Amino acid sequence: MKRIVFAFLALVMSCQLFAQNKLTGTILDGSMNNEPLIGASIIVEGTGTGGVSDMDGNFSITLPKGKTRIKVSSVGMKT
Repeated sequence: MKRIVFAFLALVMSCQLFAQNKLTGTILDGSMNNEPLIGASIIVEGTGTGGVSDMDGNFSITLPKGKTRIKVSSVGMKT
């Protein structure tokens, strides 16, 4: 019984060590009409993790543990 409890606790703690957060959002062009920005690149700073906004400007990426900053760029727009 003690081994089962220990194994369960070890599993729970290891899941916490690798915890990640999902970030979703919409990228808009900042004009008066706030049009969605299609194909914008989203990169988690300091990693190779990233994604691209869809036809409605929506994106969803997973942030590695400890990372909280993203960089958004698109052709013709300021990063």
